[in-house]
Amino acid sequence: MTAGCYRPRLILSGLALCAAASGSVARAQTVRGRVVDNAETPLAGVLVIATTADARDTVRAVTGRTGQFLLRWRTDSGQVTLRLLRIGFQPRVGPPVDLRTGEVVVPDIVFDSRAVTLAGMQVRGSSSCRLATDSSLAVSQLWEEVDKALVLEALAGESRAIAAEWLEYQRRSSRATGVRETRSLRIGAGMTRRIFRSRPPADIARDGFVVSAADTTLYSAPDPDVLRSAAFRNSHCFAVRTVRGRSDTIGVDFRPAARRPNIVDISGTAWLATNPLRLARVDFVYEGLPAQADSADRSGFVVFDTLDGAEWMVTRWQAKLPRFERRGPVTVNLRGASRLSAGARVEVVAVDEAGGLLRRATGDGSSSRWLPAERTVVLLQSPDSMQLLGASMSLLDGELSAPAQEGLVDFGVLPSGRWGVRLAVPLLDSLGATRPVRDIEVEAGSPTMVEWTLPRLSTLADACDAVADPTNNGVLVGDVITGDAGALRQLRVRLEFDRLDTRLLRAGVVRKTPDALQVMPNERGRWRVCGLARGSDVTASVTREGTTIRQTVRIDALRPFTRIRLELPAARDSLPAGWR
Repeated sequence: MTAGCYRPRLILSGLALCAAASGSVARAQTVRGRVVDNAETPLAGVLVIATTADARDTVRAVTGRTGQFLLRWRTDSGQVTLRLLRIGFQPRVGPPVDLRTGEVVVPDIVFDSRAVTLAGMQVRGSSSCRLATDSSLAVSQLWEEVDKALVLEALAGESRAIAAEWLEYQRRSSRATGVRETRSLRIGAGMTRRIFRSRPPADIARDGFVVSAADTTLYSAPDPDVLRSAAFRNSHCFAVRTVRGRSDTIGVDFRPAARRPNIVDISGTAWLATNPLRLARVDFVYEGLPAQADSADRSGFVVFDTLDGAEWMVTRWQAKLPRFERRGPVTVNLRGASRLSAGARVEVVAVDEAGGLLRRATGDGSSSRWLPAERTVVLLQSPDSMQLLGASMSLLDGELSAPAQEGLVDFGVLPSGRWGVRLAVPLLDSLGATRPVRDIEVEAGSPTMVEWTLPRLSTLADACDAVADPTNNGVLVGDVITGDAGALRQLRVRLEFDRLDTRLLRAGVVRKTPDALQVMPNERGRWRVCGLARGSDVTASVTREGTTIRQTVRIDALRPFTRIRLELPAARDSLPAGWR
């Protein structure tokens, strides 16, 4: 299954600047200015719209942290009028500007408009299937605030790329077993203009938010381009939603104005925080799916945030879609089309989930911060301080790992849900102990702190005797043979093997998970590792002075112990002078 929530590829196209045959170049016109408040403090995040006298040409810009904006034209546009929009405030009309070749610098524009107050809105019963710009309905006024944030997000993506780190994931939850399986989890980093983009608005307007072809289903969450498109506005009805006892939140509900056969649309709510007024998130539910699917299994959300008070971005998104299976007899007509017979039904067998979140962003090119605030931190505690040296943790599914620093393992921001983590400690590996595994529960909207207390080293001497999992109770005993016994303390034996993930046994599935670890031989070159899968292959390697000895052995399926011997040549410094 392919999710429609994806990070777009950034394609850079070369632009050729061509001179006319006469040698003249196209005239460029720019308008530069600054927006301040009544105290002459620069205002960031103000949308400046310049429109020509004939209303045929419109240029937009957003003020940065210093309150400055820059508008550019490639053709002679004559006189333009400026209109300033700020989330939570009434529009402000700026001075007219006469364009001429070169740059026009306008005096500081004071944004002194009044704030939008909800007290003056008649929100009860306010609804509309047409959002007229001149309407006095509260729903139109509120959706205008939503539209401002969507425009700012679009302009931020067009203006410049930012340095960011983001996480994308896909999971599937089985209804029969309750097992949540992570199908992919990827950390992306680099320069990007948007970390989330849906399918084009025209495609969604034509085909809907869910498209199926053969055995692939593509489902999309609404991005800002979709929400502010004319097709979305014209095909949905809107209403104001208030939350009883909550004056800091107000919403705009949307629902399809009409149902179209075989087209999946969305209904939902755009939520605004009221102090100050700003867009916080959009919750949605897929409409047009079989009634057997609960709304929670066909829902999603898109969360908005701002960087440095000026650049709006989608910082988190999620979409869930149920997987259906037909139960009962199916009849096939002469044209090959199948339909359910009388008494047949459709059941939800699993729920697919796709999403992502922005973990870190650099807004002004120097300062970097994590978004959002909640993080997952594991606190390791041990009565033996040496036990935590070199410790690290990794997710059982995906490529995310983090080192321990003073006993703290910081995974950053993780999607909500249950995640399996594995602890790797070199000292435990050298004793042959099975790497500890446990589940942690991550809740959305709040930090997650997990305490993990490790056993005393004295209790690990008989670690191999404590292996209780019959699937992973093989023990590998090894010897490193070298002519220089003193070099054994610097050697590390690397093991590569497949570990059987028995968490899925109740679902009748045993999954192999590639794993690797390093162990330290003792002063006699002896080492051991417990918890290996019976009948599996293990590759052991040891390197010294550029020479690597590698050997593969199969863990005995009938006996508890399997032995392996790695023999290294003596170090050059330990050889007699006549043998060098």
